[in-house]
Amino acid sequence: MEKGGIAFLCCFEIVYFILNKFIFKSAPLFDSTGYVILSTGIVIMVFMFMHQILTNVSDKSLWLNFEFWYVASLMIYFLGSFVIFLSFNYLTRKILPAELYSDENRYLLTAVWGVHNVLLFLSSLLTLGSVLWIFFRKKLQLS
Repeated sequence: MEKGGIAFLCCFEIVYFILNKFIFKSAPLFDSTGYVILSTGIVIMVFMFMHQILTNVSDKSLWLNFEFWYVASLMIYFLGSFVIFLSFNYLTRKILPAELYSDENRYLLTAVWGVHNVLLFLSSLLTLGSVLWIFFRKKLQLS
């Protein structure tokens, strides 16, 4: 089931991007629908991986598993990105065609991308922190 689900998600994303790029030849400034589909696929795969880790419990500590920490950081980034990409299309359709494109509207779109950058920074910090945590815990165990 999991392999088939992952294959379906990957094929769906590839077909969407091929159709969007070559068949429909749409060239928007930013394809938020495509990124929503991509983020959704990655989040589903992350949840499938977390389910696999939690159902196949071993005596190895989860805190010392780099894959767990890395997938947790991916989940933070892509769940937040999903919300941002989902709202971005709506916000740009509401704001950009308007005759009164004000500084407040620009600030809103800038804030949305600022949150996206903060999420990327937090996921990078979590990955770095996990590498350091695992390194120092293993070093303490060897001492």
